[in-house]
Amino acid sequence: MERKYKSRIYPFAIIGFFLFLINSCNNMDNKPIVSHPKVPELITLTIADATNNAATCGGTIINDGGETISISGVCWSKDTVPTLTDNKTSDNKASGSFTSSITGLTPNTVYYVRAYATNSVGTGYGNTISFKTLIGSLKAPEEYTHKVLVEYTTCCHCSYCPDAEIYLENLITKYGSNTIYGTAMHNTLQGPDMMETPEGRAFSDAWTAGNPTGTVNRITGKCEYREKWDERAKIVIDDDEKCGLAIDAFAKTGTKYNVKVKVGIGRYDLPIGQYYVIAYLIKKEMSGTGNGWDQTNGFNGVVGHPMYQKGNPIKNYIHTNVFIKSLNTMNGTLMNTESRKAGALSEYGMELDMAGLVASEYEITAMVFYKSATAPFVENVQRVTVGQIKAFD
Repeated sequence: MERKYKSRIYPFAIIGFFLFLINSCNNMDNKPIVSHPKVPELITLTIADATNNAATCGGTIINDGGETISISGVCWSKDTVPTLTDNKTSDNKASGSFTSSITGLTPNTVYYVRAYATNSVGTGYGNTISFKTLIGSLKAPEEYTHKVLVEYTTCCHCSYCPDAEIYLENLITKYGSNTIYGTAMHNTLQGPDMMETPEGRAFSDAWTAGNPTGTVNRITGKCEYREKWDERAKIVIDDDEKCGLAIDAFAKTGTKYNVKVKVGIGRYDLPIGQYYVIAYLIKKEMSGTGNGWDQTNGFNGVVGHPMYQKGNPIKNYIHTNVFIKSLNTMNGTLMNTESRKAGALSEYGMELDMAGLVASEYEITAMVFYKSATAPFVENVQRVTVGQIKAFD
């Protein structure tokens, strides 16, 4: 009798237990969720502008953790997990991205860097990245060839634009192909042009004085008529060179080239100012048929001109030195203070995807540009075919 009574009690006990659990869960669901402050979240930016004793890094603040950020920056160490007890910068950025200058480094040494940000809860860190400083005994050359960059604006429907390439070739003949480099910025100011790019058009809008005009090492801050190019080129060549460039465009992974642009400073520091490293991808020659490829020729009836009786328009015209795109934006990468000192060597890495393209048909042009509202100037320039290396010269 007692066993039969117990067997009747067990089902009710089990049912009651499950009802208790369900009621408890409902009560928990009805309770408000309280959001608690936490440490900031951020990521560490890649290393740039590395020299034998300095580098540039930074971070991006993703979340302030619900509390105001009081201080931020980067910390670095030879240990794999740098913290605030190691070397650090104090950039005081409360949101968004920031850039930090890392100085006082030992040559030929591996360092580890993390971005950080601190609020009332504590300090949050970004991901750890590593880099190696350049060899300390390796100094930049003291002397360089002062080279000329002619950036000119042009259009397939411009009657006088074939003359720009002729003037450029005359400069090359006079001063040498390793001294004069040209870059053709195509636009559609006079009509369709299949070689116009957004960056090339933006350059034309900002710099051109009408097609065809060009700027020689960006002297005067505006394009000039081609009759001035030789005079400007001579000024550049006769000027004391302050720096030089080398380009390593050999190494690649798959279709992507790991381009390294090196900048060396000569005997003296670069004057105070903002200097940017800018790199272009150039196609040596381009040609096509039809509107936007054929070149209008205003010299077809001019006896003695190289374009005399070549046709108007010139079919299958070969366009040279065609700007394709920038490798690190048209503004370039800002050089830090350490990289502008006498004897300094700095390196700037860029990725170039050449999928579907023939490397030997393209060149990379890199320059050091002094940005100024009153006296802009390309301090020096270098060019190399994709897949090759060009040393300081």
